[in-house]
Amino acid sequence: MNNQQGFTLIEMLLVLSIFILISSISSILLRPQYLWYEKERFFSQFKADILYSQQYAISHQKQLLVYIYPKEKRYVVIEKLTDISVIDRIVPKSIEIEKGSLAVQGVPHMTFEISSNGKLNRFGTFYFLVDRERYKITFQIGAGRFYVVKE
Repeated sequence: MNNQQGFTLIEMLLVLSIFILISSISSILLRPQYLWYEKERFFSQFKADILYSQQYAISHQKQLLVYIYPKEKRYVVIEKLTDISVIDRIVPKSIEIEKGSLAVQGVPHMTFEISSNGKLNRFGTFYFLVDRERYKITFQIGAGRFYVVKE
């Protein structure tokens, strides 16, 4: 009796092909979830950076400049007099920056100042475009309030 137990090559290939099929379908379904996560993470980080900049200005009694570069897809916060970088962030590739009323004609970037008491010197809007969705960021003059709204 030569009774060997095990799997044949065809059975192993069948199981392997089913595994590959299931894993490829799950990766296709995870793409929208990844974009959603990246968007949420970016907005959370952006809000935290602006709030941190306001707290930094108050605690260090420094004036800060916030530069938003749409073409370079990044934003920078620096101390006004010393040019020391406080924050320098790259915007993810899936997110586009669009100018709004915060932009000055002929200037490639948008900028505003955070005073040593945490207030903004300019008010206005600009936009983030994420996977065919548009988000409006509005900065209000005064106490440095801002908010993000999906349009």
